[in-house]
Amino acid sequence: MRPSKGNALVAAIVVLLLASVVTLMTLHVGVFEQRASGNGVRSRVVGELAEAAVAQGVAWLNGDPTRLAHGSQWQPCAGLAQAVAFPCGAIPDASRRASMYYWTESGGDRDSDGVVDVFDERMLPLVDGRIAQVGAFQRIAYGAGVVLCRVAREDAARCTTEPADAGEDLQYTVVGVARLPDEGARATVAQTFARVEVVTPNLRMPPVVASGTVDLRAPLHVVANPNAGGAGVPVSAWSRKDVRKSVANTCHAGEFFDGGAPALEDGVATCDTCRCPADGSLVDSRDPEGIDVLDVDGSDGANGLGLNVDVAPGAFPCDLFAQMFGVVARSDSDGDGFCETRTPTVPFVAPTTMGRVELPADEAFLYRHARRIVPRDPASLALMRPDQTLQESFPSTALSGLLWCQANCDIGAGDQLGTPNAPVLLVADGPLHIRGRVFGVVFARAREEAPDPATGGSAQLRLQSGAAVYGAVVVQGAMEQASGDSAIVSAPDVIARLRDTIPAAHAPIPGAWSDGVSY
Repeated sequence: MRPSKGNALVAAIVVLLLASVVTLMTLHVGVFEQRASGNGVRSRVVGELAEAAVAQGVAWLNGDPTRLAHGSQWQPCAGLAQAVAFPCGAIPDASRRASMYYWTESGGDRDSDGVVDVFDERMLPLVDGRIAQVGAFQRIAYGAGVVLCRVAREDAARCTTEPADAGEDLQYTVVGVARLPDEGARATVAQTFARVEVVTPNLRMPPVVASGTVDLRAPLHVVANPNAGGAGVPVSAWSRKDVRKSVANTCHAGEFFDGGAPALEDGVATCDTCRCPADGSLVDSRDPEGIDVLDVDGSDGANGLGLNVDVAPGAFPCDLFAQMFGVVARSDSDGDGFCETRTPTVPFVAPTTMGRVELPADEAFLYRHARRIVPRDPASLALMRPDQTLQESFPSTALSGLLWCQANCDIGAGDQLGTPNAPVLLVADGPLHIRGRVFGVVFARAREEAPDPATGGSAQLRLQSGAAVYGAVVVQGAMEQASGDSAIVSAPDVIARLRDTIPAAHAPIPGAWSDGVSY
């Protein structure tokens, strides 16, 4: 048999061809994987930029509560030429979208893409903390628009563009748009947030509310809230215990100010030396306690029965902290209508150490939301944010909003806390004496583990000579008899301004994140 010729050469050539094909395929797969990896990196980076735009947009809106107020910067989505245009198109429900607003304000190249266009006019002016570059990506462009829902007063599921129909609650969707101009990558992310008032000022609250006894006898004078008991129904004091009152020391505002020389401070009438007249309209010859006193007189007959029937246990707030702040801090364990038992503690993370502790519900709320805190000890300091440390003296006209005083809270003669335009909501632990002026609401808080139903709590409040409170006082305990001429003047206008000094809480609505729209 003759050996075959050239087989080895053919075999070598075939092997080389196969190796070349495998090499080319490997190179192709490598290039494909490299491109896929690069696309993944670009997609991740641009998505994170869009998320950053949302986060910065929310922070900017949180920075000033007035930014969400009515104004020309808010235009109805129904006025856009295209319903799905940025940013309103992020709301999929057409009927809901038509009753919402979008932010618009001219101001240059807000997304830093090198072009001033309609997107920039509908973006928030995010300046502080802007990201300049991400890794190797030198050119980035991102911004955030916002779509606002003013929740209807009587229907929490409905948005409204009618100011008279709108309540105080808001929802808003921040739409983050990001691009890598040199890479052709872009992303849009939308997240809906709810803004809820931390404290909803009650413009009908009586000037004096206490869970213990209340002594309104002269020399204290009290101006009733004219609508506390309903339209045209004045209330001066509300208590689950007994109120002691002189015949002629509660009155209407007009009667009070007619007796002196009132001044007008930021639109609020003030008069520290005015007094209720002896013949005021709330004076009743049949009983010192007129129609403006709601209390429980008891069976001793020492103070008569008043013109109103006794307040029923269920008709007075069981927990005054919950009544004021919406946070249940105590519960009723024996059915007597008084909350004497603390609710279970709640987790709290100390802002500076990030350590986790358990706190009573009322204290956790105050640590989270108080603008300033006067601490009682180093343990309190460890739970505070750096910005909660007093940068002002106490008391001071420079203080406003929610202020928690844990110790040494007395307000001396000549001192003033808050102003008519920037009032305070003072939460004072323990007994409190006031000799100066206060604009806002004073909440005297009981700290004991189990307050005594007989006293209503340990947080006694006393006004001394020269004291004047324009707003209201709430006491988890007894209000003692004033030791000198003083006044508590119901001032709904002042209380209403607390809304501007206490920042609202903003939180994402679960399930309201979306990347289903693209711009």
